Amino acid sequence: MSPLWVSAVLSAVHVLAIALSLASAWARWRALRVADVDRILAADNVWGISALLILGSGLGRLFGPVEKGLAWYLANPLFLHKMILFVAILVLEIWPMVTFIRWAHRARAGRRPGPPPRASARADQCRADRAPDPDPVRRRRDGARPALVIRQSTVTVAVAPVSPASIVHAPAGTFTMS
Repeated sequence: MSPLWVSAVLSAVHVLAIALSLASAWARWRALRVADVDRILAADNVWGISALLILGSGLGRLFGPVEKGLAWYLANPLFLHKMILFVAILVLEIWPMVTFIRWAHRARAGRRPGPPPRASARADQCRADRAPDPDPVRRRRDGARPALVIRQSTVTVAVAPVSPASIVHAPAGTFTMS
């Protein structure tokens, strides 16, 4: 195989693996929204395979004799930013990856996979604490920005006009913006 074909194949695999990683991240997000553990684990496995394909084809393009060469890539600031972003994504994926591997081990052992019941109940409680905004159109039309209200580990986003002087510290560890 000529170096031109190897370069084309590596480039195609690299781009297709990036597309596969985006699709698997979307599939994992959808599975997390409906709490389907089997779909979460399958999407996470596809995500892992796509990350390995991205890394392998990228290293082939970087160190192989088929592309521009290591010196060109290291002198390119866009490439360096892309590598920083890739490493940041990998670091951010460590915790979900370990969590999903634990879920898979639980499922193989015959136990209930997924988050422990206490964590699920707490997430349901957080969803129940959210109240819909009675008039979101008027508030957005008046130039309101989202304000963050934190009460005992429950985060609620409300839409209200906010200025730096409008921060009010309330008792009992709550933080509100008025």
